[in-house]
Amino acid sequence: MAEITIRISDRLLKVAGAILIGVCALWVISNLWSSGLFRPKYRLRMYVNEAAGLLVGAPVRVDGVDIGKVEQVSLARNSSNPEHKIELILCLEKRYQDQILDDSTATLGEEGLLGQRFINIVRGVRGVPLANNAQIAAVPNKEIKVVDLTHSVSKFADCMKEVESPPQSANPAKGNDSARTPK
Repeated sequence: MAEITIRISDRLLKVAGAILIGVCALWVISNLWSSGLFRPKYRLRMYVNEAAGLLVGAPVRVDGVDIGKVEQVSLARNSSNPEHKIELILCLEKRYQDQILDDSTATLGEEGLLGQRFINIVRGVRGVPLANNAQIAAVPNKEIKVVDLTHSVSKFADCMKEVESPPQSANPAKGNDSARTPK
């Protein structure tokens, strides 16, 4: 049986290799560009009482729009305020800096019952934009405890009982209405 030999010139291999490397490089650069790596950023500091479940890289949102990520979660150093136990460094896109004013506030949010935690910024209406490394005011979340939930449910049940039962007559001339029971 005869062997078939295909000859490919070295020049053609070099050109094909250069094209393949160029396409791969273009793909990597476009993915990095779309991820926001080359966009200018600035940082804000936020102090909270607790940050359980908040991870580095968690989203930072303004009105539901992702504008950055949590860059660092660490214990606050030399804090005189007992509410400032945890320091968060937020890395935000610079193009949103003029929309986050000094009367803006930030809270820790959670997607659903057991979802990922994130930072939600509520925009202020007056003031000047926060500068790089400025502190944004943190508003603590109201924690819902099981005791509060059961208390609310029992209050709701009491209200429903009052709505279902007919009102008692206050007029004694019509007889004793309290002796009658509804069937």
